[in-house]
Amino acid sequence: MISPSKKAAVVFMLALLATSWRVAAQSCIVTGQINGVGAIPIQFRYIQNGVDKIDTVFATGDRFRYVAQKPDNGMFDIFIQNPAWTAVWYEAGNLTVSGNIDKAGQLEVKGTKENDLLTAFNQLRWAYREKAQGQPAEAVDKLIEEHTRKTWAFMKVNTPSLTAMYLLNGLTNGADVKIEDLDEAFHEFPPQIRESYYGKRAKERIEIVKNQPVKGKKAPDFKLVSSKGDSVQLSRHSGKYVLLDFWGHWCGPCIRSMPELREFHEKYKSKITLIGIAAEWGDDKETWLKTIEKHQANWIQLTDFRFDQGDIMKTYNISGFPTYLLIDPKGMVVARENNFQAIAKIVAETKALR
Repeated sequence: MISPSKKAAVVFMLALLATSWRVAAQSCIVTGQINGVGAIPIQFRYIQNGVDKIDTVFATGDRFRYVAQKPDNGMFDIFIQNPAWTAVWYEAGNLTVSGNIDKAGQLEVKGTKENDLLTAFNQLRWAYREKAQGQPAEAVDKLIEEHTRKTWAFMKVNTPSLTAMYLLNGLTNGADVKIEDLDEAFHEFPPQIRESYYGKRAKERIEIVKNQPVKGKKAPDFKLVSSKGDSVQLSRHSGKYVLLDFWGHWCGPCIRSMPELREFHEKYKSKITLIGIAAEWGDDKETWLKTIEKHQANWIQLTDFRFDQGDIMKTYNISGFPTYLLIDPKGMVVARENNFQAIAKIVAETKALR
């Protein structure tokens, strides 16, 4: 016969085991093998309670295990060797990660519904990226257009899912995106997904796209301090053409266009105010200033040190760099392009600027 005290102890242990089982069942456990990773740290980056966090593990025999922490946005990144990273959905269950250090940014993550979907899409994305390697600009542009169509199709087939909403959010950054298509696609998702983190982001992005300054619309005013410490406000340059150049010190095409911008500035400085607006973080200040000096970018240079998260970048819907906006003396957008030659051609054909 079991004594009351022993019976209580057994009940307690069973309850503890049941609790442990429930906790384990609700956990997101990541195990994987990355061939060749050796002693390279494997970082798990996520945002929790608004704070950026990094957990680091090391593989043994190229194998590792990690219990994921719940992130604010439902996703965390496996980060190996800058800039190689892979986005992962936080889902209760056992995730398996596989890959090779030679392709550290192409890790396959499987084991749950959303991660299986995301990996399937990533395989499509990786294939297009490899096709684009070494191709001329025109061929790359065609591949991007084709990839965008495939992304739309993948998103549609897999609606509703968090992964499809995640992709829709990304599609709002497309240069030729139609607001009607975005709006229709968004409302095909059920309320619980529309209210998810990426659902809310997609809704916000759709509103931004609706109101973004494009040809024929008024350019929103802004005010920032320049690299020289002067206060610069767009509206103070009304009555004159303005060319906004959205760039960054880290952007190869932006840097390659600097000589042409210098030549453009010298030719049109009496008729066009050239304003550079850089996507930089606070830690980039010295590099930004040195880049301006190195390339003799001696026109107005601005940044709010919030990279692409600042008010100007969001209001103007800047998702690609470089982006150029030509604004007329009345403050209306005349042209919006990602290619400097296209802007230069429009300027050359504008009678008031000849």
